Amino acid sequence: MSGKRVFYTATTSLAIVGVLTGFVFFGNVLAYGKNIYTQLGVFSQVLSFINENYVDEVDGEKLIDGAIVGMLEELDPHSTYLDPDRFTKMQERNRGTYYGIGVSFDIVDGKLTVISPIEGSPSWELGIRSGDIIEKIEGESAEGITREEVFDTLRGPRGTTVHVSIRREGVPDLLEFDIVRDEIPIFSVPYAFMLSDDVGYVRMTRFSATTSDELAQAVEKLQDQGLKQLILDLRGNSGGYL
Repeated sequence: MSGKRVFYTATTSLAIVGVLTGFVFFGNVLAYGKNIYTQLGVFSQVLSFINENYVDEVDGEKLIDGAIVGMLEELDPHSTYLDPDRFTKMQERNRGTYYGIGVSFDIVDGKLTVISPIEGSPSWELGIRSGDIIEKIEGESAEGITREEVFDTLRGPRGTTVHVSIRREGVPDLLEFDIVRDEIPIFSVPYAFMLSDDVGYVRMTRFSATTSDELAQAVEKLQDQGLKQLILDLRGNSGGYL
């Protein structure tokens, strides 16, 4: 047993040294090689080296996903990678219907932050605001929560209730909400109307696959009413497809 432990320890040490040495070597190649194919070759060699020599079995798909995430993190906070599961969920939100509480959100410094409530949704009706921080979901801390966990906990069957505790700037105590899940409206242009004889107003809450058609229909309707000048209201727009 003791000999086996020594063998494992030695193997692990050699593997670590090998990986570090390989990273130094490949790092030098990358530093001097400006050609994209050279860089891809380095990536391929590192991946192959890890698969063949790392002391434990590795998941190649997770390694590649992690590498992609790392590359995008070097750009800016708004660049992100959607794996197939997350992409499917995003498509569902932008092109289909789903049941949930109706907020657009982001993870900011590990905190679940409301970008905007979706107009007409349960959250919007209850007065949840842009900038609110969801600190707890069903009494459990949301600190460090992932996007996948947000989808899993805040979405659910229509008519079911989820309890959230919200931290709001300027309010000393947590705000408690029981939110009844409902079908979330996916319209980009919830309403459009004339403000005067020739000035029209269009509210656009998000960018989705249907935004272009919705905007065209709204403008056409206003043109029939004498539209010459247009106010396009993008306040609280949570983004989406562009």
